[in-house]
Amino acid sequence: MTHEEHLKERRQALNAAINKWDLESITSFVHPSFVCKARDGSALSDYQTMMKSIEQMRSMARDFHSQVEVEAVDVSGDSAKLVVRRTERGRMYNPGHLWGFLAMAAMFAALAVNAAFRAEQAPFQFWYTIVGYAVGSVVFIWLAFRGGLRSMHQTQRVQETWRMIDGRWLLVEEQTNQSAGGVRKRSAKIICGLPLYDIAIGPDPQKGEVRGRAHGIIAIGDFATGWLALGGVARGIIAIGGVAFGVISFGGVGIGLLALGGLAIGGVAIGGGAIGVVAFGGGAVGYYACGGGAWGKYVVSAAERSPEAVEFFRAWIPKAWRPGIL
Repeated sequence: MTHEEHLKERRQALNAAINKWDLESITSFVHPSFVCKARDGSALSDYQTMMKSIEQMRSMARDFHSQVEVEAVDVSGDSAKLVVRRTERGRMYNPGHLWGFLAMAAMFAALAVNAAFRAEQAPFQFWYTIVGYAVGSVVFIWLAFRGGLRSMHQTQRVQETWRMIDGRWLLVEEQTNQSAGGVRKRSAKIICGLPLYDIAIGPDPQKGEVRGRAHGIIAIGDFATGWLALGGVARGIIAIGGVAFGVISFGGVGIGLLALGGLAIGGVAIGGGAIGVVAFGGGAVGYYACGGGAWGKYVVSAAERSPEAVEFFRAWIPKAWRPGIL
């Protein structure tokens, strides 16, 4: 068997090990000095980062399959260059996103059904509530499958370097046509142990991060933590994001002392669905609750008007902004 044939055989065997998520076999094809480089020559990842990424993929990927075609082999002594066309297919599964948003969709659907049963004996405002809940349920279902279960299909051509080490051909370098990754910017000014601003969006192969994690006075990222945090998941004094946790929070899901969102949970909660000491929304649950459908100690809804609740909400809501039930 020629070196070219042996290298092609080794490359297919490595691909088979990846498809089986056989980490032990994968390590027998890759040298610990391995480095992956971007098209500009900058380092994307090393051996440890690559193995960590494979482990993450194993937990997140469903129906994953990789197919490789070795297009060219150039052997020079104990070194060889391979041009490989790699196609990867599968579905990326994020259980936190999927089941979290599906649970919210189910809650909104239940509220819509409950409002529908009560619509015949209540003013027509209930029908606005039903439509609002139904739309909210559809939106959360879309978010669940958009963020929690998405298809992956990518094809790229890479150049690999293999070397004969201790009698075996081992992969030592890969150069892709990808750029270096996401955005990373951090202020040099430090306040109370935190940078003035930190921006982390997208992957950072050098750190083995699939998503950016930002920490700062002002934090912007896929996961953001700071005094002012903006991100997919945001945590801070003021938090704005898809899912936001903060003293003041704004988000698809907002949790905080003052929470505003599609689903708001907090001391004062305002949203499509609101749960709090004071709750105001399409569906509201709280000590003081105001909404198309509302449950609590003191309630203002299409079906019930507690004098204490009416007085409380009128004192805090400007007249121009008051709903018809007030």
